[in-house]
Amino acid sequence: MAGRIAALERSLANATIQKDLGINSTGSNNTPEAQSLNGFLVQQGSSDQYFNEILVARVIGQEKDIETELSTSSDTQTIDSSSAFDTRGILSCPSHNQSAPMFHPEKAVAIDLWNVYLSKVEICIGLKITHVPTDEIRVYSTISDPLHAKVDDLAFCYSIYFAATVASDSQTAQLHRYKSGLEQAFAQGDFLNSPTLTGLRALAIYLSAIRVHNRGKAVWILNGLATRIAESLGLHRDGAKLGLSCFDSELRRRLWWHLITRDSRAGEDYGLDDPSLLISTSDVKLPVNIDDTDIYPEAKELPPEKAGWTGMTFSLVNINLAQAMEKLKTVSTGPNPSEKERKQIIQELRTRIHNRLEKCNPVTPHQRLTVHCSEFLLQKLDFFTRQQWLLLRHGHSSDMIETEETLLIALNILEARVFGEDPFLAQFSWAKKAHPQYHVTLYILWYLCFQPESPHAERAWRAIDRIYAQEMSAGGGGVKPIVITALKAKAEGLRKNLGFSGQSGMEETDVQALDHPLRFFEGLNFDEQVFDGANRGIGYAIVQAIGTRLPSSNIILACRTKDAAEEAIKSLHAGGITAQLDYVELDIESDASIEAAVASLERDYGRLDEQQASDNLSDIRSASNSCFNNLITSNAIMTHAFSKLLKKSSWPRVIMISSTRGSMSKTVNKELPPVANIDYCVSKAGLNMLTLHLQATENNSDSEPKVTFWTVNPGHCATAFNGYRGKKDPLEGAEVIMKLLESKKEEIEPGTFWQYENGSFDQIPW
Repeated sequence: MAGRIAALERSLANATIQKDLGINSTGSNNTPEAQSLNGFLVQQGSSDQYFNEILVARVIGQEKDIETELSTSSDTQTIDSSSAFDTRGILSCPSHNQSAPMFHPEKAVAIDLWNVYLSKVEICIGLKITHVPTDEIRVYSTISDPLHAKVDDLAFCYSIYFAATVASDSQTAQLHRYKSGLEQAFAQGDFLNSPTLTGLRALAIYLSAIRVHNRGKAVWILNGLATRIAESLGLHRDGAKLGLSCFDSELRRRLWWHLITRDSRAGEDYGLDDPSLLISTSDVKLPVNIDDTDIYPEAKELPPEKAGWTGMTFSLVNINLAQAMEKLKTVSTGPNPSEKERKQIIQELRTRIHNRLEKCNPVTPHQRLTVHCSEFLLQKLDFFTRQQWLLLRHGHSSDMIETEETLLIALNILEARVFGEDPFLAQFSWAKKAHPQYHVTLYILWYLCFQPESPHAERAWRAIDRIYAQEMSAGGGGVKPIVITALKAKAEGLRKNLGFSGQSGMEETDVQALDHPLRFFEGLNFDEQVFDGANRGIGYAIVQAIGTRLPSSNIILACRTKDAAEEAIKSLHAGGITAQLDYVELDIESDASIEAAVASLERDYGRLDEQQASDNLSDIRSASNSCFNNLITSNAIMTHAFSKLLKKSSWPRVIMISSTRGSMSKTVNKELPPVANIDYCVSKAGLNMLTLHLQATENNSDSEPKVTFWTVNPGHCATAFNGYRGKKDPLEGAEVIMKLLESKKEEIEPGTFWQYENGSFDQIPW
């Protein structure tokens, strides 16, 4: 009944929207707006393809070449039957010549694969569906004696071996072996007629792992089969209502929510975006945020949820994301969906997820992955649902959709994905191919087709080239890559007609030459009562850190333009920063701008507790004078200009953002590799010397209070200005500043040089 009511509500809502857009409900209107609203059917002989995700349907409706490509390219969507990634064998008949145990690997190999699964795979496949204390007994018992193991235990182990081998990028022959073992275990156990929870978990793990190389519709359809099997086992009813133990109920919840949230990517992967009634109407409780060691089969009741990170935290984040997506889909099909409603849902989701992440420690890889992916998925959901809603309400006009501002948001999302090379997350990089970024890539290519001469076109092409190399070059089947490839070909043709070469923007050698991210740091540059600034990069991260850990601070962002400052403040507030935020327009190379900033701050605040001076390079400068002016002279002038305001504070502090490249000791001792830009290193050494002399002058002065000067090296952070090649998150780079700001007066010697690396706060020799 609930399903029929929901379907009726959607039909009425669609009729209302059709009326608003002037679309003929009889179907005679064949405009792209009408087709993108009602769905788009591409005929491929006897096998049709249906799309109703509004962005891809709109693109297909407008681009006839893409529709033609889809109707003639069905062969490219199929994985070869001899491939280790073909899914058709999952419904194999039992073989009398091949027993399931014969595919089991050597004991040492199997043990290694189990450990790889725990360290590299489980957190990446969707939701956690194992209980390690009990499952390791199952796994090791099977490894010890595969000939006498139950077939569903063999299936469980083969799925783990398969997933671990995929994550290790190992030989195809081994993948064939584990796939065949899984298929025979299912066949010999008559899994479809006699399913078990262990067998269903094996199928879920296998379907999650195979996505790395097979993203065709067969995987999505088999997930539907898995859901039907789950319903046959009663997983759609909460175990507590069925009289099951709290332990069994909890493990069933993990598996059920894993299966029904897998459809959340159907819109992105296949262009199929119908609301899932299973998510919105399920009465199965969410799993609790506890570690596996907190629960055991004999437990009489579940322990209370933990406030910090557990092995279930990322799973619960994914469930929250899926629930929000379904809520957004439902609201968007109602009459007159408003942007205010969408923003409210996103904000509620952001608050819920940030509460889950509040006590995560991103130093450890699994917690770091949780924080990194959660923030990325939040930004992405906000972006593409906004585009979907704009298309729903303004589908007849592209002006509100294809904007430069929206392109920049899309690029920020995609660049964080493709240019970030965090060594702490390297072990999880295999999973990127399982979840290609079709939504954002499609939008950027669509924009480039309409605005090929955009001032950000070269930046966009750099991101597109990289995403193709990392996530879309290995095939994998499916129709969405066909749409994107056809759109890319059109955009490339338009670009070529404008006289651009096939290469885009900054080359690999250019990126490597950017030895330190602050070479390109632009925007900032102070801290008030903690006066800080910057609309991106290290400066933005510093504001995040101060606003989170010193929430009573009044933070002033110093940026070149009002728009950049307002955008940064809006983003910080949306990210949960509650500290008081203000801004001042400032160009540190302009005396007039500095004088105006001083007057503005003196008028509004009357004093300055702490000043953070940073380099402000927006491009590689070939002229040494320009480099020295920016890194040394401008910082000296700013310090002098703000000195009177600083002296009004009880403890005035100035933090210079430098680099180990400015350490003469490390250079003499040959601890640093050669660099492409010597001027930068000389300028940083000059900035360090400036700090020492400013401190010496202050120490010899009779005036009170004394100003404390420090210099810091935030490290090689991943920012847009170095192509996200840095090895540190900007928030990590901000940690050295937080250590200084949180120190007590006279605890850290003035006129010293500091860094925070690998959890250690250390002084750097000059």
